[in-house]
Amino acid sequence: SGGSGFGGWLVLLRRRGVVGGSEAAVVGGKMRGGVRWRVLVKGCFWRGLCVLVLVGMASREANAQRGGRGTFAFLDVPVSPRIAGLGGKVASVGWLNTSGVGGSNPALISPAMHTQAEVSFSLYYAGVKYSNVAYFHQLPWGHMAGLSARQMWYGRFTRRDENGYEQGTFAAYDFTFSLHYAAQLGDYISVGASITPIFSHLEQYRAFGVVIDAGAQFISGDGLFTAALVAKNFGGSIIPYTTGHREWAPFELVAGLSYRLERAPFRFIFTLQHLEDWKQRFFRPDSYTDNLAELSGARQEARLGDRLGAEILAHPIFAVEIEPFRYFFLQVGYNPSRGAQLGLQGNFFLEGLSYGFGVNIRRFGLHFSRSHYHRAGATNHLAIYWRWGSSQRAGMHLSGPSATMGFGKE
Repeated sequence: SGGSGFGGWLVLLRRRGVVGGSEAAVVGGKMRGGVRWRVLVKGCFWRGLCVLVLVGMASREANAQRGGRGTFAFLDVPVSPRIAGLGGKVASVGWLNTSGVGGSNPALISPAMHTQAEVSFSLYYAGVKYSNVAYFHQLPWGHMAGLSARQMWYGRFTRRDENGYEQGTFAAYDFTFSLHYAAQLGDYISVGASITPIFSHLEQYRAFGVVIDAGAQFISGDGLFTAALVAKNFGGSIIPYTTGHREWAPFELVAGLSYRLERAPFRFIFTLQHLEDWKQRFFRPDSYTDNLAELSGARQEARLGDRLGAEILAHPIFAVEIEPFRYFFLQVGYNPSRGAQLGLQGNFFLEGLSYGFGVNIRRFGLHFSRSHYHRAGATNHLAIYWRWGSSQRAGMHLSGPSATMGFGKE
């Protein structure tokens, strides 16, 4: 029967440590007291997470997305200075978990973020502004939930007709609102998912879409090593800019490792981006074209070794965080793919490099980072964090260094 099937499913979850005994108690096929709705929420989350991961891995359309060929490209912009300072993307960061990292991988949302809020602001080229606000709260049964909103403001522009005559001005912006949910499975695994409605307004064109992120993280017993995998931006436009032209969002599969030295304040972070696409290598148009080929319009193909080397460098991001003393940390990252794509040939500067610092004093934190995209300039990212209550509810336990290090230390 339906009741017995539901009860058997709860027993299985209980054996795996997902729900407690009181939550899985079944009397006559019905849940006791007022805990049924809590089990339903968590049950829907676990089932939905499995479905999303399977659908995402099986979707040829999502896996075929390439940068610049999908809609809502602003989703690739790092949501916080912490992420920007580590090369722009991370799947796992280990210690110093602040609310900004939840937008990169929802599995990183931990009880240490309870009652924590963040407001961040980034200034990009040509007056483009990016802002993000987030808040996280621990639910009574131990799981984490959060809300966040972000906006990419492109500015106001002069509208002209085909003859060049002014016809007023118009605005262009993208806006998202995200719901986050995360949980710890035992002492070593954490998982999370986010759903994000998207609203876009570009002159007279409007679009609406939805994307989903889902991730998982492994934490070693001593808390020094973490590994994570996240599927980002699975979805696309529901109401497109123009009728009949629905597009996918820039789907991406990101994996990462982090390791903190036991007796030194260093954490090394290694990230692999675009695992769904192994044709990310970048060559300049004139890299393999000789004078004769230019006259004929032909272009020579790169050698196998060159293609392999370029592909290898297109995926990794290297970063390190340093906490020289309590309440303060430094970070530096390098994204080789960004450097190869945006650096000037024969005149490389700091393209692909990012760095930053943070000050975390009890319930207040300030983070700043700077990312170099092009020789013409860099982008600055600033965030303020604060917390209203304790970092975790009574009865919750965080093991390893992450329990005593970083934001919110009392």
